[in-house]
Amino acid sequence: MAVVLKVLGPLEIRYDGNLLPIRSRRQRAMLTRLLMDPGHVVTADQLIESAWGDAPPLEPLAALQNQISRLRTYLGPLRESLITRAPGYVFDLPIDCLDSYHFERLTQEARQIADNGDARLALDYLNEALSLWQGSAFAEFADNIARSRAVLLEQERLAAIEDRIDLLLKLGEAAIAIGQAESINAVEPLRERPYAQRMKGLALEGRMNESLAVFQELRDRLSSELGVEPSEELKNLHVRILRQEIEPSIRAKAQKSTSAAVAGLSEPPNAASSFIGRAGEIDRLRTYVGKHVVTSIVGPGGVGKTRLAMETAKILSALDPVCWIELAELEDEKLVASAILSSLGIINPPPEPANQALLTVLKQRTLILILDNCEHLMEGVADVVQRIVQSCPAVRVVTTSREPLRISGEQVLPLEPLPSGAESVAVTLFLDRLREAGYLFSDDSAADVALSVRICEKLDGLPLALEIAAATAVELGLPMVAADTANLKMNGGRRSVASRHQDLRQLLSWSYNILSAEEKTLLRRLAVFPGKFSFAQARQVCGGAPLATERIQSLLANLVRKSLVSRLAASPSSDRAFALLFTVREFALNHLRNSTENDDLNRKASWYTIEWASRLGANVGRGAGSEMSQLAEGLSDLRASYLWADLNDPSAAVQIAASTALFASHRLEYEVLNWAEREVQNGRVASIPGDVYFAASNFAIRKGSLALAEKYAREGIESARSESDSVAARTALAHCFLIQGKPREAMRVSEENWMAAVRIGDDLSAMANAGTVAIAASYIGEFEVADAWISKCQDISKRVGSPMLRAYSSYFTGEVVMHSSPERALRVLGDAYDIASNIGDRFIAGIALTSLVTLRARVAKSRESFEAYGFAMNSLLKGGDTTALWLAVRNMIPILWEMNLDIEAYTLYVAMNNSLSAPPVYGQERMNLEAAAQGAAKRIGASSVRQIAEQWKYAEDQEAFRFAIDLTRSIAKHIDSDTNLDSPDR
Repeated sequence: MAVVLKVLGPLEIRYDGNLLPIRSRRQRAMLTRLLMDPGHVVTADQLIESAWGDAPPLEPLAALQNQISRLRTYLGPLRESLITRAPGYVFDLPIDCLDSYHFERLTQEARQIADNGDARLALDYLNEALSLWQGSAFAEFADNIARSRAVLLEQERLAAIEDRIDLLLKLGEAAIAIGQAESINAVEPLRERPYAQRMKGLALEGRMNESLAVFQELRDRLSSELGVEPSEELKNLHVRILRQEIEPSIRAKAQKSTSAAVAGLSEPPNAASSFIGRAGEIDRLRTYVGKHVVTSIVGPGGVGKTRLAMETAKILSALDPVCWIELAELEDEKLVASAILSSLGIINPPPEPANQALLTVLKQRTLILILDNCEHLMEGVADVVQRIVQSCPAVRVVTTSREPLRISGEQVLPLEPLPSGAESVAVTLFLDRLREAGYLFSDDSAADVALSVRICEKLDGLPLALEIAAATAVELGLPMVAADTANLKMNGGRRSVASRHQDLRQLLSWSYNILSAEEKTLLRRLAVFPGKFSFAQARQVCGGAPLATERIQSLLANLVRKSLVSRLAASPSSDRAFALLFTVREFALNHLRNSTENDDLNRKASWYTIEWASRLGANVGRGAGSEMSQLAEGLSDLRASYLWADLNDPSAAVQIAASTALFASHRLEYEVLNWAEREVQNGRVASIPGDVYFAASNFAIRKGSLALAEKYAREGIESARSESDSVAARTALAHCFLIQGKPREAMRVSEENWMAAVRIGDDLSAMANAGTVAIAASYIGEFEVADAWISKCQDISKRVGSPMLRAYSSYFTGEVVMHSSPERALRVLGDAYDIASNIGDRFIAGIALTSLVTLRARVAKSRESFEAYGFAMNSLLKGGDTTALWLAVRNMIPILWEMNLDIEAYTLYVAMNNSLSAPPVYGQERMNLEAAAQGAAKRIGASSVRQIAEQWKYAEDQEAFRFAIDLTRSIAKHIDSDTNLDSPDR
């Protein structure tokens, strides 16, 4: 038996190499508490607190016993190890099953080996120990129940890394040691030992000034934050470095002595890492160089312009000689020609001005000049290159820069960030850099890849940012990098590259510092937009002293040309055509927050968004359908504006909640719906529009809180100050009645409300209320009434013709004709789903899809119908629509019973009845459901009924939903075969 208990990262239990999944967070919390004291009894009270916190169930001991029983089921072959022992439970497994035990043992043995003088073997032991870490210790519960043990283990991990750094210094690997020590100080800025290691490593590298600067950095930090001095040990090290008592290594001396050697043409630098992707860009660059006298590789900092030029140079050098001219360190534009002469290896140039001497040298030569990092010398480079192409026909020039030279004969190759989705080049590059840096991947490779995708997306797919993140992840782990990319991406980097490439802040400062004063101001102000923005936004929000409004257009064009603002593909429904890369925005936002105009810019941006959302929100459901997508595209602006209004202007916060109410309700944007609920609960504004109550009620329904939904709707009716407010709140109330199983009440409210909606010209509310009457009537068998109201729905749809109203009408029609004409119902429900999906209406698409897949499964119990059922439920689960999920589960129970899947049918019936969020059932549907449940119970017998009732007594909604989804997939897998259906509990 091979048992592995992993706590140095996400909790895992493996038995003979197989993962034992613990699906419930509550059970993972209990297991974590047991593993904090392996082999020792954990009391029942401690386990209850771990599982339920400050909100224990009414019968805590019974609930605990139920959860322990379920946990033993998940533990499978290890169930016998979870032993009941007064006054609680113990997980009785050998201590050496824990990865934390092996970590502590290996670090202790490494120290003993190091003391005996074998540094290399000790390093191997420490590497093995640290490879056991796959994230934060007890990661899921490190901030609560496992905090004390997690903190202790983290300190032991940092101490082990420091021991490893000492060994690296002893073995002559100073560069690696410095980087690892910097990674520790990035998260522990007051920890002295890594500072000492950095000082010693830099001294061994011959970088004495940098070594002394590290000491000053620590002294300043300790003085400002703690009011103390560095330790005597560190002061003594400082004195030794000042006295040059620490000799640079032989390798550092050798590098210093040969760094100034020049012979012949200056060659492109050699890359130490592999080159991934950009095959299309290399082909285009080769073609451009063959056709054009000047080719400029243009893109934002860190995008890989230099690396692309290096890789292409290898290919071009087979055709013509290539000379590499590095301009990054050159500060005077007048010296560009001299720099090129030096790179050409011309020791004694002709006795004439440098520009003319360069032309004299190049006139008789055939070669390719590659000028790297030109952006800070644009005028000087443009002048020299223009002279070259006019006088030297056999010379071709390639430049890398943030912006084009804008000279005749120039071909621009724009270089964009790498695509960063799943299985993208960016992810491939990042994983490769992780391997190169020595990152030890976890056994769960899918989790590592998912984290890598998230990191790549956050870092815009910028290769340099990915390099820095990979180096940081070696010490801090992927979970920490993914959780805090905004900070981590600005620190660290390889010492072997130029200083501005060691972190993104330096790189962005390089670009920022060469902007004009007006360009700096605009870039800083554009950071107020959290996502894509339009020219109209930039002009209205960012204009104002010292920027004249009429200057915004040309300045914005400059920033686009200089690769600091991205120009996006135009959308048919939106004018948001610009954006800042996340990394650029973080940099610019820091400048904005430190300026005196931060508050004013946020106020202007928020009011622009509020007015924009009010205009669009008024047309949701009535317009051509683009309003939903436009509001969705501006969600980041809406979020920023609401946060600003929440703090500064409560009436504006209510206005945002009102203008986005229909959008959020139909798009199922729960964050936005939550704003409406907050405003209703806070009541800080005297007059709250009915649309806000409508959205708050919808939010409560989506969460499964039907009583709360009704409360919000009634409050909206009581506080209504206009007929429009009343219509919105009454629409919400009728919806509540329908879901609560009160069809008569729903019909009464909706009939009255329909007339009011027609009177004020509110077509969307008229449609919703007419459809509610039709559905309620059909549920209680009044089909003639239902047909009459469906005609009203269809009349509204034909008269107005908007996509949302057409989708609504098709859905209501499908619900009403489902029993009398299943084929027609399938067709119109399909239409409703298609139309709603096309305009981004997730609410109508979701209810239409749920009814559609239910009807398909009833009509034809095929593989395709159950695959569709599972897809629909999984979509609802991702969207968090609890009420719709229970409706799907409820519809599924009679179908399972008809298929003789009695255990599964009764299990879902029990789970639904025990849930506080499942909506009630009524009418014919109630009769069908009870018949199925009673029939299933009769066939499985009293013993199984009791067992299911006990097992699912305290089940969480998510467990029931996952059970149902897994079941649909199992049915789809086996429905066309003779194989027994593989139920999740069989």
